[in-house]
Amino acid sequence: MVNLWSPRIEYTDYGKSHINLEPFSKTIADTLYKICSGSGSKRTADYNNNADNVDKQKAINIFTGFLEERHIHVLKSPKLKITDRWNTSTPVYRIRPILEKHGLDLTRKYLQGLVRTICKRLGVEREDLGIYEATRAQLYVKGGIYDVSLEQLVKIKKKGADILIIEKEGVVELLMPHADKYGFALCYTKGFLTDNAKKFCELSSNEGGNIAILTDLDMSGLLIAGKVPHIPRIGITLETLQTLQIPISEVAEELTEQNKHADAVEKLHLEGFIAKKDWDFVSSHSSRYGGRIEIDNVLAYSGAEKFWQNFVIKRFGDLFPSRDYRRSVNIPESVTPLVLQDIIDSADEKIKEYLKPEREKILSQLQSYDGFIEDVPKEEAQVTEKMQAKLKEYKLLTNYLNELKTLQGL
Repeated sequence: MVNLWSPRIEYTDYGKSHINLEPFSKTIADTLYKICSGSGSKRTADYNNNADNVDKQKAINIFTGFLEERHIHVLKSPKLKITDRWNTSTPVYRIRPILEKHGLDLTRKYLQGLVRTICKRLGVEREDLGIYEATRAQLYVKGGIYDVSLEQLVKIKKKGADILIIEKEGVVELLMPHADKYGFALCYTKGFLTDNAKKFCELSSNEGGNIAILTDLDMSGLLIAGKVPHIPRIGITLETLQTLQIPISEVAEELTEQNKHADAVEKLHLEGFIAKKDWDFVSSHSSRYGGRIEIDNVLAYSGAEKFWQNFVIKRFGDLFPSRDYRRSVNIPESVTPLVLQDIIDSADEKIKEYLKPEREKILSQLQSYDGFIEDVPKEEAQVTEKMQAKLKEYKLLTNYLNELKTLQGL
């Protein structure tokens, strides 16, 4: 074959010739390399993939046994949930030396992702093993701030007739005064909803709370809402801009690189979760990589009050015509008569004055305390008992309380 197009045929003798391959040496070498390395690299890749899969399966088996053992220990000693409390990183760091002894070297991120998967296979919650995810979400309601943690779920699930989930903390700060007036609760998630935040939404909805989610009009914001399809998304959309009479040119931004969530968001669009005009905007708005409209930009243009009244209240009203205001309006079971309250306040001031020297003495002892107080709650209880005993020496108060007891007997 080379003889057909070789320009260098050298005759060495009658009837004999030598083909000089030097002009083709680079081409032949490159071609042979591609042929050999091509099939070889595929075999190598297949081998490496198989080996990687085997290693991962070994790691899963070892990790499963490790978490099963942890579950048994917690069942035998529930106090471990307090004395040896874990987050999702704890079992990873404890299992890695064990895996290394078996010649298994896997990334922390991969192992951390296994924790939830293995717990599901075992039919247990992570909390059953004393494993708690870091608190990211927070609930703002009527001046109070609550962590959306496992321990708080029972307490906060009945707070707020309406609950607006927002991916950005700064937006929560701007809307809090308006939310307080309407008895709304605002849940700040720092992006994607954690398991605790999802549980909170489920529990609150079951208890009669109206819930919606507010995210940016971009790939990430749409995917955040897409991860919780049972919760209505109320914005931001191009329709939002029309409602608030905001020119798109005033708030839109062009992206300079491809968003990693683009494929997942396109799937949501094809499933009908995202309106076509919104998909067209985020995927191709006047730039190769699409556009973005952040909640902050819309708020800056419209102002918080207009945004709240003309958008949030309107959308919640459309989605939820009625609400359970028992979740927002506190109705006391009892009230103290004003005259009695004045007496209590007066007595309280006299007691503070009487106990002031004792309190200052205790504070002085605590100021430069040698070593540690090993049980602070117990110490506080003992201090309270000590001050109660001191009050018994207050004759004026004792006489006063005896008179009250006499009146109570009447």
